[in-house]
This record gives sequence, C-alpha cells and structure tokens, in this order.
Amino acid sequence: MLIPDFKPGDLIDANQLKAYFTDIERRLAELEKKDEIRQGQVVVSALIPPKEVRVGELLRILGLNFYQDIRAAHVFLNDQELTIINSASSNTELQVRIPPRATIGPATLVVSNAFSSTVPPLTINILRTLQPLTGSPSLTFLRAEPPDTTIDLSRTARYTFLYTLSTMDMSEEATYQIIPDISVVEWSDSLRLVDENGDEIPEPITLKPRETAIIGMFMKLSPFNPLPTDFTPLFKIEAENKNRSWTLGDRKFTDGEVVGEEGAIELAAPTFAFVAGSNGEFVDETNTITSDQTFDLTIPVNFTKDGTYTPILIGTGQDEGIALEDRGWQIARGAFAAEVVVTEESRRQGGGTHPAIIALTFVADGDEDRIDFELGYSLDDKKTVVSFHLHHLQPA
Repeated sequence: MLIPDFKPGDLIDANQLKAYFTDIERRLAELEKKDEIRQGQVVVSALIPPKEVRVGELLRILGLNFYQDIRAAHVFLNDQELTIINSASSNTELQVRIPPRATIGPATLVVSNAFSSTVPPLTINILRTLQPLTGSPSLTFLRAEPPDTTIDLSRTARYTFLYTLSTMDMSEEATYQIIPDISVVEWSDSLRLVDENGDEIPEPITLKPRETAIIGMFMKLSPFNPLPTDFTPLFKIEAENKNRSWTLGDRKFTDGEVVGEEGAIELAAPTFAFVAGSNGEFVDETNTITSDQTFDLTIPVNFTKDGTYTPILIGTGQDEGIALEDRGWQIARGAFAAEVVVTEESRRQGGGTHPAIIALTFVADGDEDRIDFELGYSLDDKKTVVSFHLHHLQPA
C-alpha cells in the first residue's frame, strides 16, 4: 500500500491513516527479519506433524539457516539433545526421531545453529507410542426387539437384533469403527447401527480390555425373487489407528424362525497357571500334565441378562457320571460355588454387563489318566459351559 501525496488542507480519514501506519510497520518487520536471516538467524517455518508427535515417530523441522552442511545444527527436546538424521536433513529441513526416553506431554523444542537459536522455544506435545493391538473382539447375539420376533421373508418388515460386543480378549484400549452388513446384498442399504434403545450410534465406540457394549442392527427387509431362506447379520469392525479389522457374525436367522432372547452368559478362554512350588508343566496344546500338579484355572465371565445364575461343575472320567473328586482330581480352593445374582444396577456398574471370575485351584494327584469336566453357569434351563479334556500322566 502506497501513501498518497497529501496536500495542505486535505482531510485524512482516521481508518485510512491507521491502515497506512500498519502497512509501514509490516514492511519494517519484514526488513528486520531479512536482516536477521542474512546474519545467520535460525528460522523455523513449520513442524511436521505440527502439534503432536508420538514416541518413535519422525519429526520434520522446516526452515532456514540450519547450517546442516557443516553439521552446525542442533535440536533440543526439553533440554535433551536429539540425534539429527543426517542422511535426510539439509540446511532447510532437519529430521529427528522422538526417543523412548522422551517425557510424555507438552514439551519445548529448540533449534540452534552456530550463531543463534529459536527464541522463544517452540512447543509440541509428545504422545505415547502406539502399542500393537492383539486379540480379537467377540460378538454374541443377545435378543431381538420386539421380543419373540417371527422372521417372515415374504413381506416387508423391520427387525432389530441386539448383540454383545466384547473386548475380553483384547490387549489394550482401542476405538472401534463399526459398520453393519448382511449376507443378502439386496438388504444392505437398509441397515443402521443402533444401541439397545434403538437410537442410532453415530460415532466410533471406545472400549478397554474386558469391556462390553450392546450394539444393534436395525434392518428393513423387503421380499424379492427368489426369496432367500436365511440371512446372517454381520458387523465390519475396524480398530482405528491399529491396522486391525474383523467381520463378525454370531449366527444366521431362517425364514419362519421365532427369535427369542439368548447370549445371557459369555465365557472367555480359560487361563491356566501353576501354583508356586509345583513341578512339571501344563502343555496347552495337548492339555497334558506331565507330573503331579497343583494348578490354577481362571475363566472371566460376563453376564448380560438379569437373573440368578446357577454354577455348573460336571466332572466325568472315562465313564459318565463319575465326579471329579472320585477320580483323584480335587478342588483345593475356589470362588465358584455360590450363585450369581445379576440386576440392572449391577450391569450398569459394570458398563452394561455384570463381570465375574471362575477361579479354581486343582490338585491332580490321582491315578486316572484322563479327566473330562465342564464349568459354567445356567439360567432358565439354558447353560453356557467350557469343556475340558485333561490328561494326567504319572512321572516315570
């Protein structure tokens, strides 16, 4: 902006005059900055990523006058010097990797050369490194809404099927993007992801390990020729920023089926651990105990429906009807004998489910070479159990 040639007696607008002075100040600042650059002042124009970076990731620093050609550049994170990656750096770009020792949270970043450093220091937020996500989520059919829905594929009808999504086997917290799908392509456009109240779920769901969420699929099914005889609701699930995805479907539904309430009990995979002081080893692949052992058995359980659950412990040897203790396999201690009462309040406190643990200690000191048994719970004449087939070999 050029200042016009004012003449004596001319009226000057105050806003216009202010704009002239602002332009002059801007031009002076640019001249001063150019003078600093000519004198070797280090200039940082951008950080990539700009606001936060994870431990182990690369940080790119763009700017001028780094003097990396003579190895005069230095980068400090919270006063700790970082190693510059020389092969990827230049006088206008420096690359560093955030080290494992970096403090998590807001940090100061200073870039210097032989003549100057960034004043004031730059700021950037340091995040924890991304851990690999292991395990797989599980999906268990819970119920239909309304209850006792009859599937009729010969007419247009709306159905809502609810499921329990569990992260009992997952290694860490993750955010899951969930997209409903179905085995019959013609019905795909009618699907919506809903919660147990029928409201649409618009955002991804964040779950920690051993947590559950109730998710539902609303669908409008219209007849077409030829009519399918069955269909399977599916959920495409992706863990954001974890490079893990799954397609889960618990069961199929058939034409004419009356869909009741299921999936009240969920048992995770059992975990075995030897009690301190016992010898030998338990081999998961063959379920073989190689000598007399005392070992712990742990099974996490989730209850998703209100009611009083009765524990099931059925032990058999090679013949049916023989109890565990009669075969030399004893329960030394455990937390399994009592009934479990599940209420709406207890499920609310557990984030939608009532969690429990089957925890037993077994002493395998008998002469039997095999023992089969089941552990679980029953509710309303429906049982959910885990079966075991263990082999007990006496030491030579």
